[in-house]
Amino acid sequence: MGYHWVIDRDGKVLPGRPEVDISAHTIGHNSGTIRICLLGGYGSAKTDPFTANYTAQQDITLRQMIDAIGTRTAIERVSGHNQYAAKACPGFNVPKWLEGN
Repeated sequence: MGYHWVIDRDGKVLPGRPEVDISAHTIGHNSGTIRICLLGGYGSAKTDPFTANYTAQQDITLRQMIDAIGTRTAIERVSGHNQYAAKACPGFNVPKWLEGN
């Protein structure tokens, strides 16, 4: 499991790697990161809105997780895999989602 956390369709959080372990997610961008995987999004495009592939509960849980992680670490940036590689995942534009669009 290359991710630290997984969010199921119902918003339930499942553990992956311990946060102190380096992720295996994006070559050259794994050190110093905490990776979260959302279940869903198969066949998505990087320009899709979050709601096209994920549930409202996943949205709530992901935002809560980012806030919680921010209370115990210094978050410098929240980004998606598609910002570093020619991939569709996570199946939405993370900066636009963060802005609430």
